[in-house]
Amino acid sequence: MDGSRVLTPERKVGVLWMLLLGFFLAFNAAYFPIRQYQSERAPENFAAFAERMAAAGQTEMAARQLAAGIGWFHPAYAAPYEQLAAAGDAPARAQALLYARLAAGGLDLPAMEELSRLVPSVAGNAPDLEPAFALWREAGLVQPKDAAAGNGHKAAVLQAGHGHLQADGRIGDAGRTPVSILVASGPRAVMMIDGVDYGGSTRGLYVAVLEAATGRILQLGQFDLWESWDESLRMAQFLRKAPEGSIGVFAVSKEASVYFDHARLTPEMEAFGLERQAMLNHRLRFFGLKFAFAAIGVKGGTGGMQAWSPGEFKGHEGHPVCVAVWPGSAQ
Repeated sequence: MDGSRVLTPERKVGVLWMLLLGFFLAFNAAYFPIRQYQSERAPENFAAFAERMAAAGQTEMAARQLAAGIGWFHPAYAAPYEQLAAAGDAPARAQALLYARLAAGGLDLPAMEELSRLVPSVAGNAPDLEPAFALWREAGLVQPKDAAAGNGHKAAVLQAGHGHLQADGRIGDAGRTPVSILVASGPRAVMMIDGVDYGGSTRGLYVAVLEAATGRILQLGQFDLWESWDESLRMAQFLRKAPEGSIGVFAVSKEASVYFDHARLTPEMEAFGLERQAMLNHRLRFFGLKFAFAAIGVKGGTGGMQAWSPGEFKGHEGHPVCVAVWPGSAQ
């Protein structure tokens, strides 16, 4: 018998390993394109997937994908907005300009003037926006020499940074404020209500409840949602006590997400017409770790005003945000 044809134990092991290797290579050759497609379809990779669709001639679908992704993640860098701007979206052009200038070392007055041309002005009868704008300057996002920029330029920057400024007093579908409210979030919370700041730099979520008819403050609270779950319970009880029709004002200072009890707090915040907009681990949330978050809503209403920016997305840090509403000049 020819010994060369006998499969020794060593040869059997070698053949087995060769079969396994062949199966592994064949599987990966077939699965890799599928895995790559699945990875691109992950929500956080919306820009890459939109680029693939655009290259395939599906420009309308690519624009929808970009708009959805920007809405979910608010990326603080220019590329996704530039992609959307190529489809002719003016707000996207404004945000692409904003983030491109930030990446280049901060906004200067010419950049603010360009933003003012792209962003509809609401600053004609606005309160002083400096308390909110100062957060941008302190973060190095605005060049100090342009500290004296006018209210119109400040309004353009704050809006282009995913802010929400409303000049006719309306809050959502039915609410209306009798006083000016300016809310900003970042390294500290700004909560200017009729010219008085009720915010602060202590870590947590600042909340004020106002009487709708007069703007009188009914409740004030500050909740350190880094500290314990008890703070979530305390905040839920606080919001539950707010009367129907009252105005709720919210601003994060530094951080307020670690012990944010979604089961308890989400319904209470949604009662003020606020919405979960940020995509985190494939779920919609109000905000996440080190997010800036500011909001104004009416209890029992819909369409509350809110703004947020991520702590970090794709290696880029977020920025302060602002929400403001004030009575129209005719009121």
